[in-house]
Amino acid sequence: MLLRLLRLFFGGSSNLLPETPVDDVDLDPYVRVCNLMLSQAIREQVQEIVLEPRESEQIFVVQYRSGSELTDVMTPPLKDFSAVRDHFRKLAEIAEGPNRLTNQGSATFHQDGVEHRLQVILDGETVRIKL
Repeated sequence: MLLRLLRLFFGGSSNLLPETPVDDVDLDPYVRVCNLMLSQAIREQVQEIVLEPRESEQIFVVQYRSGSELTDVMTPPLKDFSAVRDHFRKLAEIAEGPNRLTNQGSATFHQDGVEHRLQVILDGETVRIKL
């Protein structure tokens, strides 16, 4: 079901597992997709999620880092990057605009009754979420 949801939502390709549950059906679609990214990364014991826009290809790449290996997970359309980046920015309470004091913040994410700490880093256009 997740694979179908991601393909319908993004229209891009995805390597996420189809059995990932879709929770919070009343949430904004971008919030749901971000939650799915985090849930899958936690389940796979990923250390970092990297979101990187590729303007020449009109996509952004979602990558999971495990150890020194960086694996492409999905390639949504570039038009959705700002909404996804803004969700993580707001989640970590990072101020926007040129006068922001920091480009990083932290947040918590709950999955299966366990609280996970996230560190969100905005590095230019790249977003890094450390788990």
